[in-house]
Amino acid sequence: MSTSMAARVLSARTEASLSQQQLAKELGINRSAVAQWERLERGTKPSIENLAKIADITGVGFEWLATGRGTSPRRRRSSPHPLAHEQATTEFEVECLQWLRRIPARKHALTTQLLAELASRR
Repeated sequence: MSTSMAARVLSARTEASLSQQQLAKELGINRSAVAQWERLERGTKPSIENLAKIADITGVGFEWLATGRGTSPRRRRSSPHPLAHEQATTEFEVECLQWLRRIPARKHALTTQLLAELASRR
């Protein structure tokens, strides 16, 4: 069964435990725009750029968000990292984890790239 884009945006936002205000802040827009996107009747649709950002922030697949097609709307939950449930063992790890948890979802790829670069042995 196909869902509307409004329903998919709402579903992505709520599954990510974000309020309309929080999503709007992450996107750098007004909350009313998010409310318009989630209106089932006479609502507006987000731009492709905003759809890509919503997909990244909420962790859903872009194709699913944009079209309703795709096998799994929650790409990040489908394959958790094998170390995801390990406890931090040093004070350094604890401090790093505290900072990492504060990084907005839209900056996760950049953060991962930075950490990989810092950890490389060049």
